[in-house]
Amino acid sequence: MIPNRFKSAVNSLKTNWKINFKHLLLFFAILGIGIFARTWEYRSLPPGLNQDEAENGVEAQSLLKYGVDRNGVSFPVRFISWGSGQDALYGYMLIPFVALGDLTTTTVRFPMLIIGILTIVLTYLVGNKIRDSTFGLIVMFFIAISPWHIMYSRWGLEITLLPFFFLIGLLYLFQSKYNNYWFILACLFFGICLYAYITSYLAVPLFLILSIPVLLRAKRISIRSLIIGLTLLTILAMPLILWVIITGFDLESIRLGLMTIPHLPSPPRHETDIAIYQTNALSALSANLLEMANVLILQNDGFLISSTKFGYLYVFTFPFIILGAYFFLTSPQNLTETKLVLMWLISALAIGIFVKATFYRLNLAFIPLFIFCAAFMHWLNKKN
Repeated sequence: MIPNRFKSAVNSLKTNWKINFKHLLLFFAILGIGIFARTWEYRSLPPGLNQDEAENGVEAQSLLKYGVDRNGVSFPVRFISWGSGQDALYGYMLIPFVALGDLTTTTVRFPMLIIGILTIVLTYLVGNKIRDSTFGLIVMFFIAISPWHIMYSRWGLEITLLPFFFLIGLLYLFQSKYNNYWFILACLFFGICLYAYITSYLAVPLFLILSIPVLLRAKRISIRSLIIGLTLLTILAMPLILWVIITGFDLESIRLGLMTIPHLPSPPRHETDIAIYQTNALSALSANLLEMANVLILQNDGFLISSTKFGYLYVFTFPFIILGAYFFLTSPQNLTETKLVLMWLISALAIGIFVKATFYRLNLAFIPLFIFCAAFMHWLNKKN
């Protein structure tokens, strides 16, 4: 006679195995959809190179061969580019690919393809940490089929680096406890975000200002970890802080060993685009708010270069995002993670107040919106 307890244990294992197998099958099916959407006719779609893609490739080749960018500057913290500056991280990431595959359209775009695919996996991990594995699969599915993310995974533009590195930092923040040091590692990746895309200059500090009180109140970080993490972040940010000072006061370039903090020959983009620098700042801020509402609700920024006619998550989904926001923010589950996602969205949307909203400038806001939409679908799933 087989004991009833043993039979029960065997049946439980069988049930769990079936559930886990189904979950793995869905995970790889969604990942397969995401990979296919990003690699189908990859060499020819989109045709040609965007000027910033070409710029990144040329800078990488110049740094590889000569140790200077195309303007003759030794390892700049930001490229001079067309005169108003360009984020340098993606150009540096391209160097080994250019070394192995020469300067071609494929080598310029391939790292971003890999990053786009890895971002799909990261969104699953984030969703799983926020709620559960089913929620993770739903968020993963939304980014796998997102027209915005599919398009940007096919381009060698530095802007898509920001959501990727921010997600890594957020995951480490989720792992942070009072007696561990994950917060420090999170600060490392938030520091890397600053070199990915210039909108992070506002979003990352604001996110940490809003999130640190939440983490302290929940006893998720110690004062020791907080001090070490913020010190690390400050050290990483210091070259860019010096760059902002140089451009703001029109000072000469600074050489720090091989690294250069360059002077720009023309006004930097943040001085020409930010509303507070405009003659009528209040009018510019109001116009930016209206434009951001248009981008979020209608999912179109009017720019062929950055938008798609299908939106960031298809134009019919905004009501589901609003409903999902209600279910997400009123759920008692994982309150700290819920608050951190809200702080993430607030920080990302703050960008759209100060500069005219476009898909590439608001790209940090889209994944939190996918999370809200997933919350609505997760609620429907539980009702069935």
